[in-house]
Amino acid sequence: MANTTSPLLIIGGSFDPVHNGHLDIAWHIQRLFLADNAEVEIAFMPTPLSPLKQTSTSTKHRLAMLKRALRGSRFAINRSELGMAAPVSSWDTFTLLRKANGSRSLIFVMGQDSLNTLHTWDNGYALLQLCHIWVVGRSQHPQRMPDALAGHVATHWQTLCNKPSGSIYMDGFTPTTVSSTDIRHCLSQPSAQRKTSATTDLALVPKAVLAYIKQAHLYR
Repeated sequence: MANTTSPLLIIGGSFDPVHNGHLDIAWHIQRLFLADNAEVEIAFMPTPLSPLKQTSTSTKHRLAMLKRALRGSRFAINRSELGMAAPVSSWDTFTLLRKANGSRSLIFVMGQDSLNTLHTWDNGYALLQLCHIWVVGRSQHPQRMPDALAGHVATHWQTLCNKPSGSIYMDGFTPTTVSSTDIRHCLSQPSAQRKTSATTDLALVPKAVLAYIKQAHLYR
């Protein structure tokens, strides 16, 4: 059972399929908390199927892959968004999470690319009323804080644990660069036609996930 006094940290995505880039973020953050003897609940939150993506893999398969990727770890799966109609607003998601978690620290993990476009989201900057934001690097996006959010910067990640919401931590960590889109494209090609770069992408998918993809005949 999760310790509801410890921070709840959310890593969202379609996870279609889940890969080592996603997992790198969770392992990195878990190591920080363990080194500080601090507790945290790290949960992967799969998004519902987008009505704009006709090729999205079913929730059943995405959950099955995620379960296999997380097997043996302390990481959880949060299904809050799966009962919501797409497209889902992060504002609605964290409004729901805040109601369910009271004054607990809620932390939303996003990449620098997402922070750069946060002003275009539904109540994007207002998310800080509901949660903290933990920003990880993206290889093609230099680390930068929007001027409008400069007053929310936390120098240390521990600051996010001491209150429910309102702070942004800029983490210099950059996860493995790999794209679910590239992985799906690679898997749709016959083995003999795959380029070296595509083979490298497949090596960044957990073996248990690749085995499930083969078993379920996904991405063909």
